[in-house]
Amino acid sequence: MIEQLCASIDLGSNSFRLLIAKTINTPNGYQIIPILNARKQVSLASGLDEDNILDKESIQRAADAFSYFKHKIQAVNKDKVFIVATSTFRIAKNIKILIDKGEEILGVSIQTISGLEEARLIYLGTSHTAPHTDLNRLVIDIGGGSTEFILGHYHKPLLCKSANIGCIGISNMFFKNEYSENNFNQAILYIKNNTIDIVNDFKKQIWNQVIGSSGTARILAYLACELGNEEEYLLTRNGLDIIKNYLISCQSLDNVKLKKINQQRIVILPGGLSIMIAIFEELNIQTMYIQEGGLRFGILYENLDSIEHNDVRDISIDSLQSRFYMNILPIEQLLIVGDYFATELGLNKTEVKFLNWALKLHQIGSYISADAIHKHSAYIIQNSILPGFYSQEQIMLCNLVLGQKGSLNKLSADFIIQNKDIIMCLRLSIILLKNSLLYQYKNFKISTSKNGYTINTLPNLSNILYEEEKYWKKVNIEYNLI
Repeated sequence: MIEQLCASIDLGSNSFRLLIAKTINTPNGYQIIPILNARKQVSLASGLDEDNILDKESIQRAADAFSYFKHKIQAVNKDKVFIVATSTFRIAKNIKILIDKGEEILGVSIQTISGLEEARLIYLGTSHTAPHTDLNRLVIDIGGGSTEFILGHYHKPLLCKSANIGCIGISNMFFKNEYSENNFNQAILYIKNNTIDIVNDFKKQIWNQVIGSSGTARILAYLACELGNEEEYLLTRNGLDIIKNYLISCQSLDNVKLKKINQQRIVILPGGLSIMIAIFEELNIQTMYIQEGGLRFGILYENLDSIEHNDVRDISIDSLQSRFYMNILPIEQLLIVGDYFATELGLNKTEVKFLNWALKLHQIGSYISADAIHKHSAYIIQNSILPGFYSQEQIMLCNLVLGQKGSLNKLSADFIIQNKDIIMCLRLSIILLKNSLLYQYKNFKISTSKNGYTINTLPNLSNILYEEEKYWKKVNIEYNLI
């Protein structure tokens, strides 16, 4: 396992953001593990005049952010620090002053990227951290100065578009004085009219997952949760309506009282909300998953020569396994045994994946204690960051590992019914491992009956399976040993 320290800095129109991370090279590709996230709100786009000249105040705010980041990245080799600049850097006529100042302070070159390149990198980062899907995903990133639309499959972007519409410009244009239904209607109509070509291109496409990768999406999801009890990491049309109605009821910025959101972020909130509503309506989006940090992660994956791999979840499992030194187990032989039992019971492709992941991670809890390893293993899985996993999938994996031994009553009845075949394969494989009998796996034949399982084996091997009978019968599943 090769580890290295690296950093990326995203110089956006509203905020400058730093990610310092540890990268782990697993057999399935790189995984990036965040160590530090830092953010400085610079409001760079607000400092542009009508001739696209940055004022001295915004340049100084940016320079202050550079100085702040300089101290944060001291432990990272300069050749592993990557900086990209986006929308405002593309249009400010006097931007060379700021770029020269930034490169002098940080000692690293600053690369100004196009809107399409920004979209591509956003997708690259998001595809490595978002919940897994075998079909196409749509990624939306609403920034301070531009909005990116990306359709992709696995790690490959298929269609990238960038609109010169951001939350700062829309907020300044429509919401400086009041928040009203009319203001929102005008803003949303303006956004739709200025993104019509992009939207028409995407209306021709098909996707089954939508990701919001920006700070705007995260803030909106948080507010929908605070104001309307929506799920914190999901954004829905209902959640957007709740936020809009709240802002209209406030009438102006002075009356907005929101926890954990600073005033600078609230100023540009109605613009970001209007863009999101327009996109939801035009692309008929019902639900959006929130996955922040796409560009910062994309910068690192781009520069680390990441191995192309279809399922990021495999990389997450390999990384977690390596971090807790589980590569010392006879994993390959254990997986062969697991696949054998999976074939016996006819597990489908997805079920086999979860079985293999559970087998790889079933003993990571030994890193905490040799007692109750299954509980410690489940705890680590539940509380780890596992890019590529939906929360439900992570909970499922946690419960499988928890149910690897002992009583099955610690699992819910519904979970057992839905996953009993995986649980059976998992427990049998681990029993053979603990009894040093992995090489004997072909002497065990398992089949299903109407109410449970029948296991055939040699008389001298059956004694290791007797205890299992009581556990399965306590959850009303037959367990016949022949």
